Order: sequence, then C-alpha cells, then structure tokens
Amino acid sequence: MERSVSTGSMAEEARNKRYDRQIRIWGSSGQRRLEAAKVCLLGAGPTGSEALKNLVLGGIGSYTVVDGKKVDPRDLGNNFLVERDSLGKSRAECCSRLLQEFNEVVSARYVAENPEDLIDNKPDFFSTFTIVIATQLLEPHQVKLDRICRRYNIKAIFAR
Repeated sequence: MERSVSTGSMAEEARNKRYDRQIRIWGSSGQRRLEAAKVCLLGAGPTGSEALKNLVLGGIGSYTVVDGKKVDPRDLGNNFLVERDSLGKSRAECCSRLLQEFNEVVSARYVAENPEDLIDNKPDFFSTFTIVIATQLLEPHQVKLDRICRRYNIKAIFAR
C-alpha cells in the first residue's frame, strides 16, 4: 500500500527528529517559541559564543553576532569558535560562520561593528530582536542598552 506524505508533514517529521530531546522536555509549543527567537549577541568572546552555541543547537530562529574586533592570539585559547587561520579576521564573521555549522537551519548574520557604537548611534538596530545577550559591556552601555531593550520589549541578558 502506497502512501503519500506532504512536504509540510515531512518537514515537521525532520524538525521533530532534530529537536527530539528538547520537545520531550518542553513540548512542541516550547520548541516553536525557541524557533521564533531572534537573538542578538553583542561581543563574540568566549562567554557569548558559548551561550549562543547552546541556543543555536537548541534551534533558535535566527541570530546576529555583533563584534567590531579582529581575532587575536588571545582568542585562540579562549574561544572555540575561532581557528588559527582566523587571526586578523572579523571575530563576528568567524564566530557566525562556525556557529552556522552547528545548525544549518538557523538563520545567521553578523555585524562587524563595535556594540557600543550601535547602542550610542543606532538604537533602532535592536528593535527586531526578541533577546539581546550582551557581554563585556561597561556599565554605562549596559544601562543604555537596558533602556533600549525595555523600550522595544526585548529580553536582555548581561554577562561579563
């Protein structure tokens, strides 16, 4: 007996297989909420990279890495998302590229600018995200970013 399967149900089966463990923990509705998340990471250092890696593996909808620094030798010992051949290249680009390999379903972007410049000069940049993870920001920029996130009803996480 032959049965046809619609593309939609095949996609749903692939999704359920990919995220089986998460769905068992928080159910399909929880996974759908995670898949709808639009995450912005400010600072692609070791703390932010690790946090974003876990969210990418979990199946967030999209992420944007914002970092204006270039990969330097100190990054090689701290950040698993940069490689020796990344030296001198954009840290945002290198981290975003390697994160994409963890889960190709997740949409990825990077912005090679200093997060502080976006906070000071382009606060509307943050309006499309559902969560912002900010690492290594000094207190004055944390306060400014907190105000921006509150204005747009965006969840914010700060880490040092």
